[in-house]
Amino acid sequence: MRSSWFGNMLVFETSDLRCTYGALLEEICVRGVETHPRGTHTREARPMVVRLTEPHKCVVKRPGMNRAYMWMEVTQYLAGEYDNALLARYSPKAAEMNNAFGFYGPRIGNQLVEIEHELRHDKDSRRGLVYIGRPEDLMYAKDLDMVCTLGWQFQRRGETLELQVFMRSWDLVWGLSYDIPAFVSMQLAMARALNLDVGTYTHVAGNGHVYDHHFDLTVSEGDYMLPCVGSYDGGMNGTREFARLVLAFEREFPYGAITDKTLDDMPQWEPVITAWRKYGARHGAKSA
Repeated sequence: MRSSWFGNMLVFETSDLRCTYGALLEEICVRGVETHPRGTHTREARPMVVRLTEPHKCVVKRPGMNRAYMWMEVTQYLAGEYDNALLARYSPKAAEMNNAFGFYGPRIGNQLVEIEHELRHDKDSRRGLVYIGRPEDLMYAKDLDMVCTLGWQFQRRGETLELQVFMRSWDLVWGLSYDIPAFVSMQLAMARALNLDVGTYTHVAGNGHVYDHHFDLTVSEGDYMLPCVGSYDGGMNGTREFARLVLAFEREFPYGAITDKTLDDMPQWEPVITAWRKYGARHGAKSA
């Protein structure tokens, strides 16, 4: 782990975010600049860069972290869809913070498929950019909130696939813990589609911050390795179709209640279904 400040800018590099997440939060809470945007109280770095040399070691362990919800977001991103009812099944509170205008799934749309084609034909392309933010976002921010992520850039260099994420604003507790696994999942799926190794993940935020109610947050070291749910064949289009199928099954059979025989036909999705089943075993009957 390496952490360096340049004025108000923080650069944080780690090989295992699961084990160094607490140190990252401490950097901000101790050395970050105090600010009060929209009447809140935060400490921030601006800008902020987080670089992961082993991206699959990115799922942090903190109070309230919900892996079932994490996987629901990932699945809808890969499917290019938005289904608030499914999000609410695993986190009603988080679902309330999303809407059809700002959710990333429809904004991603077909872009991942097009980027796969681009990187197949030009191994040194600089055009592999998924556009998330839109010019009109600020216009509707008062009523619909404002999208935090601007875009993702996939770059193929040699036999590795790197991902750079660009974000205007980043909550390092509620945001980071879901954002990084979701975005790394896109990187893992794209790498599998292109038959490449996974390279570095670099997250550049114009502003990274911690709210005052999280200044004393206690986190633990995690051990969960983020698996790849990308299709073994069929590229990103195949992954998108599998993601849509998984969502269709989840609508019909809540809490991952598909048969094991069905799951045998899509083994890469076993970690997702398992997370939903575990959540259902704990909360399903009560939620229903």
